Amino acid sequence: MNRVRIAPASDPGIDWGADEALGRFARALAELPDAGRLDNADFALHALQLPGRAFLVAEPRPEVAQTWLLSLRSAYGRVAREEAESEAGELAGAFGAAARAAELWLGATDADRLLWINHPLLSTSLWGGWDGGEIHELLPVLRQKFPRRALAFRSLNAWSDAPLLQRLCTAGARLLPSRVVWTVDDVRRDWLAKRDARRDLRLIARGGWRAEQPASPSDADWAAIRTLYRSLYIGRHSAHNPDYAEAFLRAGHASGYLRFHTLTAADDSIAAFVATARSAGVLTSPLLGYDLPQPRNRGLYRMAMSLPGLEAARDGLRVNHSAGAGRFKRFRGARPQLEYTALFDAHLPAWRRLGYAGLEQALTALTPTLMRIATA
Repeated sequence: MNRVRIAPASDPGIDWGADEALGRFARALAELPDAGRLDNADFALHALQLPGRAFLVAEPRPEVAQTWLLSLRSAYGRVAREEAESEAGELAGAFGAAARAAELWLGATDADRLLWINHPLLSTSLWGGWDGGEIHELLPVLRQKFPRRALAFRSLNAWSDAPLLQRLCTAGARLLPSRVVWTVDDVRRDWLAKRDARRDLRLIARGGWRAEQPASPSDADWAAIRTLYRSLYIGRHSAHNPDYAEAFLRAGHASGYLRFHTLTAADDSIAAFVATARSAGVLTSPLLGYDLPQPRNRGLYRMAMSLPGLEAARDGLRVNHSAGAGRFKRFRGARPQLEYTALFDAHLPAWRRLGYAGLEQALTALTPTLMRIATA
């Protein structure tokens, strides 16, 4: 009997192993209508059952996969073009042209017809220490069930996933460099002991803020949290960032998979928040928002970013601080790691494989330059 199977994410018979909170989150998301999850994507959710664990699997509709979270075309085309304009300096023109070419190429080769393995619809997926031991069992199951889709394993880096990366490569995966993430091994030593991090924490006390982890946020709290997130990620940065519905945020909290930390003012209004997720000793903070109109010298971003470190220090966790704000994170002791998406496409027609092969070659050639920009 095959130890691997695909089932609906709502299936109560799925054994989620140590990640029970992920199972509750998966079932909650599966019960929501499309409009209750992300406002800029449409997808089906499945569960991939392995011995003693399971992963959430996302199957996007390529025609409406607008967010980079589910679309290579958005990630390496539209979003890359926006980032080049704001971060690449004198190379902005060249990178912008490359991103436009990538978008056309990926569209022509139907590159967004993907199946995303281990995708809880957050910027960073945690692999829970899985070493890929069942890869040769699960690949045939997925290829038979989804014969027209490339199989994508996301959020992989050598810091937390070295054995898994090696097994995926040995099994024939392409490695697509995706972004630079920032990691911390010992939060007390490498982050909280830094002068800048100590100043961040002092801002909370001096400003009279309450750093809380609310057990039962009110309707007004949820509305504020979503507004803070959207104003930063959708309004300031990109319409192709994931546009989470309020019901998605509530489901993350109710399941226990997402832990929401807030900075609350004296009038009980939420000025900033950060949400964390954890698995097998690693913590990440995939959601963040703060009141943009407040003066920058009040340090809302700095204070919010200190809260995951406090949680990690308390519970003895390592931290994947995801991408962005590299200078800020480096000054507080984080170290850069190149993140990859491992992609299997050998079962697809040659014209489809050309799209992924071209993307792999271009990204590999550009990686040293991208690393220099991200870590400058």
